[in-house]
Amino acid sequence: MEMMIKSEIYELLKDKFSEAKEEILNAIKDQRPILLKHHSDADGYCCGLALEKAILSIIKKTKPYKNPRPYFKRSSLRTPFYDYSDCIRDITHMHDTIERFGLKKPLVIIADTGTTMESLMALKRLRLEGYKVIVIDHHYDNNKITLKYIDTIINPHLVKEYSTNIVAGYLCSELAHLLNGDDFSFMAMIAGYGDKSDAAEMELYSAKHKDFDFTLIKKILAVIDYESLMIKTDGYSLINKLFDSNIKDIKEIVDMYYDDLQGKINSFVSCVEKYNKQEAQGNLILNLVEVSKINFNPVFPSNVRILSRMQDKIKDENTNKFVLSLGINEQSISVRGSHNINKDNIRFDINEVISLLKKKFPNNIFEGGGHPLAGTIKFSNIIKDDVVKFVVDYCKNNIK
Repeated sequence: MEMMIKSEIYELLKDKFSEAKEEILNAIKDQRPILLKHHSDADGYCCGLALEKAILSIIKKTKPYKNPRPYFKRSSLRTPFYDYSDCIRDITHMHDTIERFGLKKPLVIIADTGTTMESLMALKRLRLEGYKVIVIDHHYDNNKITLKYIDTIINPHLVKEYSTNIVAGYLCSELAHLLNGDDFSFMAMIAGYGDKSDAAEMELYSAKHKDFDFTLIKKILAVIDYESLMIKTDGYSLINKLFDSNIKDIKEIVDMYYDDLQGKINSFVSCVEKYNKQEAQGNLILNLVEVSKINFNPVFPSNVRILSRMQDKIKDENTNKFVLSLGINEQSISVRGSHNINKDNIRFDINEVISLLKKKFPNNIFEGGGHPLAGTIKFSNIIKDDVVKFVVDYCKNNIK
């Protein structure tokens, strides 16, 4: 079966797509349960819902399955990595399910996360249990260690450098299409807009859905963002309905929520702009915001959402500049940058910053990571001022 669109990256990953498809179909044939984990943002939900739809459609067509639910479970991850505590809960649930229904050991699929070192302990734990693992991700921190504990991985960084814009939702939508033949290009498009992809693939997916203009897509993403933050248990939610409905129903849903959500976000963005410390140097506009001191209700909008909205606003007002925003918390810095910063030999990579911090302050603990221009640096409160100064100096030295 052909992919939904033609892509150089997909061609390079063709064998990995085939391998993942074969693993999933074999799990269904062998009546092994499948556990699907995904990040709880728009890209992650597109991954989860596309694969869930494809896998359940195959399970339901397979004769021995009287009730498909014990054989499939999807759940989201609050953290942008597979946290060890989540892993333990999943193993406990799967162990109980295996014992209750007399099932075989499961296949675990991890989407929109799972590649970086922060997931290492969870991946080791899954290996210890004898579970097979598929990871479909577009994050990468240049480590080779996690790959030892993954049976099949689809990650564009492994075939072409700087492939962040090939978001996980593209990859999972294509894999879902290969599994059952349905068109998942709508989910791929939403994933691309959600993660601000400017890849050529984005245009090809969007061309299939011209009824959805950018204004409507922004509203869809806002509702997904809100709903995902409020979900306490996994299962059916408004997010499912946004992908199950026609355009008329989708407009009705988002119009009911959007104005209220925008009001909440805009009030915080206005406050953040007032207290934003902005520094300009050459082509760089650097924003430093103490978001944790401003947002008293970080559930919605989250600190990262406020930072992203302010970053977008300032970027739109300064299209000829490189805009970088640092959201400063007591024990972390969130980073959001213009997607064109890495062009013309202008360098910023949050993963490199973390590596340099570890060398500069060897007696301190640093964690985090993400995409070069979107991620988080975690540190101990005691070294906060030194870290902020180091990151600011790094920005000024690397972005002229």
